[in-house]
Amino acid sequence: MIETDLVVTRLLCAGAHLDSAYCGEVLTELLDQRHRRVAPAFGYDTVAVLAHALESRRRRRLRALALVACVAPLFLAFTDTDRSTIWVCVALWLAWLAVFVERLVRTHTLMTSLPRGGPIYLRPHKALQARAEDISRQQHLDSVYYSGPVPFVGAGTLSRSWSFAIVLRGADGEPERFTADELVDDVCAEMTAILKDLVDEDRRVGTVHIARRRYATRLLPHDTEETDAELARDGYGSARSYATVQVGTWDNELVTSIFVGFDVRADTLYTELHSYVLHPVRAGFHEVDRLPERLGVWAVLLIAVRAPLSAVADIARGLVGFAHTVLPERPKTGVFATSLAAVGSLFVLWSSLADVRWAIGVAVGLWLLPAAVAAGRRLTARRTAERAARRKRDRANSVGARGLKVIDFGARAGVRALGADTRPHNFFQQVDQEKYTKIIERRVTDVIHDFLRGKRVDLSEFDNRRQTVLNYGVLNMGSGQVLNTGAMAVGTTATATRKGS
Repeated sequence: MIETDLVVTRLLCAGAHLDSAYCGEVLTELLDQRHRRVAPAFGYDTVAVLAHALESRRRRRLRALALVACVAPLFLAFTDTDRSTIWVCVALWLAWLAVFVERLVRTHTLMTSLPRGGPIYLRPHKALQARAEDISRQQHLDSVYYSGPVPFVGAGTLSRSWSFAIVLRGADGEPERFTADELVDDVCAEMTAILKDLVDEDRRVGTVHIARRRYATRLLPHDTEETDAELARDGYGSARSYATVQVGTWDNELVTSIFVGFDVRADTLYTELHSYVLHPVRAGFHEVDRLPERLGVWAVLLIAVRAPLSAVADIARGLVGFAHTVLPERPKTGVFATSLAAVGSLFVLWSSLADVRWAIGVAVGLWLLPAAVAAGRRLTARRTAERAARRKRDRANSVGARGLKVIDFGARAGVRALGADTRPHNFFQQVDQEKYTKIIERRVTDVIHDFLRGKRVDLSEFDNRRQTVLNYGVLNMGSGQVLNTGAMAVGTTATATRKGS
C-alpha cells in the first residue's frame, strides 16, 4: 500500500472547491465513466478528492437554484412598471446574497474539513459509498489498464526517453539464459535497497515507491462482465511489464517516475527507459493555505465585497469559454465581443420595454441579436458533428459478425495529473526533477550491468550504449567553445565511439 500524503490530498480536495472545471473533470473521470479503471495513485487518496468534489458540486447546485429563484422579481418588474427599478434591485440583492452565502460556506468548509496539518474530514454521500471500495482497491493495484496511446496514465508529462538493443554474447563461453521478467524483478529488488538510503540521507525526498507494474489495454463486449480474471486476458498482445520507480519531493508535489522495460528476442536484449514528471499542484489550489484560522468580522466583510466581483469573473470566464466552444476560429477579441453582444442584446431588449426611448433600444437589440443567434446555431452544428463522430467511433470499435459494441475499461486520466500545473513553480524544482531522473537512470543501468555480468554476458556493447545515453548532449560554453559530452559522428554512414568515462 502506497503511503498517502496528506499535503497533496489536501490541496487536491481544496482544488475541487476552488476550481469548478477541475471538479467537473474529477467527477467525469470517477463517476460518469465508472466502468473505467482508476489510474494509479502515488502520494494522494482518490477517495478523499472524490468526496470533496461531490460536496462542491452539491453546493454549486444549491447556488444555481438560488440564482434561478432570483429571476422571480424580474418577472414582477414587467408587470409592475411603476416599481420596476425596485424589483430589479431586489433581484440583484438576492443574487448577491446567494453568491455571498455560497462563498461563505465554501470558506468555512475549507477551514473545517481541510485544516492545515490536520486530518481530512469527509462528508457521507450516496454516490461516494457506491464507489469508495472500488476506487480504494484499484488505485493501488500493480495491474494498470489504460485508454489511449500512452500506457503511463497519471504519470504526468514525458521528460526523457531512450532505448537500445544489444546482442547477448558470452564473455567466456555461452551466456546464461534469462527472461525479461527476471531482469525486471532484479531491478525492482536492487533499486528498493539503493533508494532506501536516498530517503534516509535526503530529507527533501518524501516518498519512494518501487514496483513491477503490468500495463495493458482491454476492450470487452458490452454484455461481458467486468472482472479481474476477464480483464487479465490480453487478446491483443498489448500487455507490458515495467519496473516502476517513483520519487516524490517537495512534499510529494513534484513526482519523478521512471519506467524501465525489457524484452529478450533472438539472443538480443532490448532496453527502454521513459522518464515522466508530475509538476506541482496548481498554484490556485494553495489558496487553502492562506485562509485565516477562524472567520472573523473582517474576513466575512472581505468575502462580502469579493462575492459580486468573483461572480462577475465567473460569468465572464463562462462567456468566453462558451464563445471559444462555438466560435473556435475567431480571435480572442472577436470571441469576447460576440459574447458581450449576445448578453447585451438581451439586456437592451429588456431595458427598452420600461424606457421611453424604446425605439432606440429595440433597434440596438435587434442589431446585436443576430450574433447570439449565429452563436447558437454554431453550437448546435458543433454538437451534431460531435454526436456523429461519436457514433462513427462506436461503429469502428465493433467486433464480430453482429457488430457487438465494445467497452474500453482503461483509465484515461489521473486525479493528480488533472490538478498538476503546466511547469515547475521555481528554478530548484526544475533542478530536482533533472537531478533525480539522472540519479535513477545511473543506478538502474548499474543494476542492469551487474545482472548481465552475473549471467556471463559480454558487456562491451552494453557499456558503449550506456555511455551514449547517460553522457549525452552538446554544451555551448558561450565564448565560441563547444563541449561535446558524448560521442559525435557526422554523415549517414559515420560512426563514433566514446572511450573512457
